[in-house]
Amino acid sequence: MDSRIAPVVAVFCATVLGVFILYSTRGGVVAAVMAGLLLLGVMGRNLARGMMKDRPVRAAYVMQLWLLAPVSTITLVTTLSTWVAVSMPAWLSIEATEEKIVGGVLVGAFNAMLAALWLDDAKNAQSATWPDAQYRIALQKAFAGDHRIKGNTRLFDAIYFDKVRQDGPKGWDLAARVARGKIIERALAGAP
Repeated sequence: MDSRIAPVVAVFCATVLGVFILYSTRGGVVAAVMAGLLLLGVMGRNLARGMMKDRPVRAAYVMQLWLLAPVSTITLVTTLSTWVAVSMPAWLSIEATEEKIVGGVLVGAFNAMLAALWLDDAKNAQSATWPDAQYRIALQKAFAGDHRIKGNTRLFDAIYFDKVRQDGPKGWDLAARVARGKIIERALAGAP
């Protein structure tokens, strides 16, 4: 999937699921599952950070679990914001004829604002919303100050630059992260 479309699809699916949770008879179960997925995403990110220096290829795959965190967070926040927006007309003592209109406007406004905030963050190259940036940040932190990493090498490029020389990976998507991990593992296997 195109990396520009993926965040939009993730936010859309999470928003639909958030509304489903609110109005479904099984909403409580789905909300509990989403909370569990959020926890799994955080645990995956933390595990990947811990294995980054010794197993960067495996860390690239484990870091993908982090994708569960923003998607489940968007879902749960959408559920909460929709509930607040739907309930607000009653809290404000709005007439019944206007209640549906005001509720619809509030639901749209709240959820559009939340989606915009998530998407703006996702477009930022320094954003920690998605696994790409989480991996890059963790990789650079893991190797900061490591005496084996010398500047102007392919190894240095794999850790710190968006493009690795000699037809190396470009960007930080999953395939590029795995390729970077392989470069690092090979280079460090022979390093003292």
